[in-house]
Parts: sequence; structure tokens; C-alpha cells
Amino acid sequence: MRYNMKQAISIVAALLAGVLLFAGCQATPEQPVVIQKDMEQMLEKAQDDESGTKVSELEATNQEHYTFSTSAADGRLTIEVDAPVIIPDVALPTVKVSEGSFTQEQVTGFFNYIFPNGGAYSYVSGEQVLTKAEIEDLILTYKQYIAEGTVSEHTLYTEEELQEEIAALEQQYAVAPETEQENPLSDGTMQRRMTTYGYVDANGEQAYREVAVNQVEATDGKMTFAVTVPVEPGTDCQAYLGVSRMGDGYIPVNFTETNAQKVSAKDASAAEGKLELSYSDAKALCDGFFAAGGITDVTLDCAYVIDDETRFGPDGQPHPAERYAYRFAYVRTVAGVPVANTAAVPSDDSPALPWGNESIQITIEDCGLTSIFWHSVTQPGEIITADTGVMSFQEVQDIFEKMILISYEGSEELVGRDDTTIHISVDEIALSLVRVREQNAGGRNGVYVPAWVFYGCEQQVNDTGVWYANSADKPAKHPLLAINAIDGSVIDLSKGY
Repeated sequence: MRYNMKQAISIVAALLAGVLLFAGCQATPEQPVVIQKDMEQMLEKAQDDESGTKVSELEATNQEHYTFSTSAADGRLTIEVDAPVIIPDVALPTVKVSEGSFTQEQVTGFFNYIFPNGGAYSYVSGEQVLTKAEIEDLILTYKQYIAEGTVSEHTLYTEEELQEEIAALEQQYAVAPETEQENPLSDGTMQRRMTTYGYVDANGEQAYREVAVNQVEATDGKMTFAVTVPVEPGTDCQAYLGVSRMGDGYIPVNFTETNAQKVSAKDASAAEGKLELSYSDAKALCDGFFAAGGITDVTLDCAYVIDDETRFGPDGQPHPAERYAYRFAYVRTVAGVPVANTAAVPSDDSPALPWGNESIQITIEDCGLTSIFWHSVTQPGEIITADTGVMSFQEVQDIFEKMILISYEGSEELVGRDDTTIHISVDEIALSLVRVREQNAGGRNGVYVPAWVFYGCEQQVNDTGVWYANSADKPAKHPLLAINAIDGSVIDLSKGY
């Protein structure tokens, strides 16, 4: 079998791109609502057996509901809460964490799961080896644009830049192959490569640097598979795994979560009439993937049926859904406790070393697995305390009710404007683990701490319509506020402190 690698490049570029949504930066109010953020003080408190309440002693149950409503900004900001309070049935640890990676053994397992019959060819995204005939065609085309005076209409070059490109192509022609080269078969072994990554420097300017990575990219013409692991931790690169269906009659579509409906083993009715593949069979494909890589410390957090409905199609008009898929969101578990689902939160874009929140998203259609995105892999480390005392939900209610207003009342969407209203709805509250960055520590090092996480939706309405969480798409699960259950401080999930 032979596959045209040039067809894969644009697809892989799309594979490597992800959309993460988050709304509202969060400040910390003055005492006595919440104490100041202090890593050392917090860890001392976590290790104090007399501090807080052990999870086994908390009064709230998984069936308890919390309701609350308020408004501000002359009614242009409204808050509605009607949510279950979910508490794990195991002790909550406080654990050190650092950036993680994928081992070759894990990658080989994943690779063999995606390509059970072999036949996958290696490639490097972005690299094209043009034949002599292809170079000749490009040179003739570029010269024609120059002669016609249509360079700006057909390219992003100026005429001078296009002349330079023609000169470069003429040099490349001398060593170009006569025919398109075969790509070697891949067995999933990662190869060391230099890759260029963009970042924002101390002056706020876009900059680039080359970093060494271990990488495998392969395709069999039906599925693509890509894994990138930094050779040295603490570079701009973070471990990433991506899988995408892209051939064999499959036409990719842009699934959104605007109309996401929850599904589970107990209730998969949202899939009826939309998907022929059962929920259990779809989840089995996910379970098989993790088993192939020997992964045992992740768990399913939530699952949805999503669709390809668009608000603005190519003709500028909305288009109803035509395709449906399952979307499974997994999270890391630490000592049996799930980490909070913060996949919808973007990493901070400050000049400091970025550290995105770990995200594991799997999409499955009737034809089978169609995409996997797993990035910002973490590695749990030393257990600081195995049974951390925490603030009860009753103790954090006051913090939430004040902070949710502070977070949004001063937002740029409301201040100085009278054409926008914001509605915040909270539909789930969970006591879980949240990663915070370790202060005064180099690289990507932090601590998983118990936190109360409030999930829901931010809906903005203005003269252009309805918008969700700074996006046209309503995220299926979106963390609005996270309160450290050890000291009551508010955690900025994008910055990690």
C-alpha cells in the first residue's frame, strides 16, 4: 500500500490544533472572606491533622443540592445555582505533580491499537519533498503571476518575495527526486527531532525557538497517529498525543458541544435516533485504547452526544445537525481520586512557562473512533498527605457567593457597557483535586490539592446574539470557579494558583 503524504499535512495540522474555552479571571477578596494565597502556609495546613474535616466526616452526600440566585450590575449580571454537591467516597490526598510524558512502551501499545493490521507509513508534518516536475510547475505558475501582475491575488508574497522563492526553488530543483518517494513503514518507534515552537517573550512579542522532541507521526491512509514528547522537561513543548480518522471514505466535520446531551451507561437515550453504535460499544473502544497503553490511572468523567450544527455556515446561515458523535472526557486519578475536569480552561498566555491543564478527549462515531486528543500530560509524585482535612461545602458557600460576583461584575463585558448581559448558571459542584503551581520552583512543578469546583455555563447576550463562555459554542462541561478546600483561596485555573 502507498499513501500520498502530501494529503496528510493539512489534516495533521488540524489534528494538532485544539480549542479550549474559559471565561473570567478570578481575584481573591480581602480577609475575612478568604485567606491570602500562600503555598507554604497551605501545605502546612494540609499536613495538620487538626485542620479541616476529613472527607469521611463531611455531612454532605452526593444527593445534596445547593440552590442560590442573585444579581448585580443593575440586573445585567444574574447568577443561578441548582446543582448537586458531589463528594468522593475516598480520602482526599495532597500530592506533588510535575509534567508527564509517554514512554515508548505506552506509545507502541497505542500505535498497535490504532493500526492493528500494520501498514502505517511515517511522515513528518509540514515537510514536503517536491519532485522535479512539481518544482517546474510551481516556478512556471509563479512566473505567470508575475507576468500578469496578479501576485497579490494568488499568493501571500510580494513580487520581490516571490522572485526570491523562485530562486530558492531553482536551487532545490538540482537535488529534487524525479519521482515521489515512498515513506518508510512505521512501528511506532519515536525518533528524536528538532521542532520549532512559538511562544510569547518577556516583551509580549511572538518568538520562536527550536526544541528537541521524541516524535512519531504515522498514517495508513485511514487513521493518523501523532505523539510528541519533549526530550528535556520545561521546554515550550508538552507531551501530546493525537489520533484522527481522515480517509477510507470518512469526511471530517467540525463537531461542537452547543447541543451536547449527557449520556451514561444508565441512560443513553440522547443517542437514540442519532447513533447506531451503542454507548457501551463506544466506551469499550475508549477502554481498549487505555488498556493497550497500560494506562490504569484515568477515569471517565463525563460523556455526551454532540453534533455538527453550525450557527454560521459557508453561506452565513445556520445549518441544522446532520452528523452525531459520542464525546468522552477522561481525567487523571490520583490515589483513587479524580482530578477536576478543567479541559475547557486555556493555559495562561503570560511570558512564564505555560502549563496547560491536562485534557483527554475521545470522539467516536458510528464508523468507530474518529479522534483522540491528549495533551499536557501530568505525572503525580510524592504524597504530602494521604487524608487531607478540608473545608466543608457549608464553609465555602459564602466564599462562592461573594467571589462569583467579584469574578464577573467587573468584567470588561459589563463595565462601561450597557448592551451586554451575563447569565451564570451552575449545574454541578464537585470536591476533587486541582493542580496548582509550586511557587518559586522552576519548570512545571505543582501540587494536586483538594478543591471545590463549580461547573456550569456563562451565557452572554448582546446585540449580536447569544454567546457561551467567550465562544459561539456552549462547552459541555465548564469550570466557572474553583475554591481551594484547604485554605479557601480562589484558584485561577488558567494560571494554576
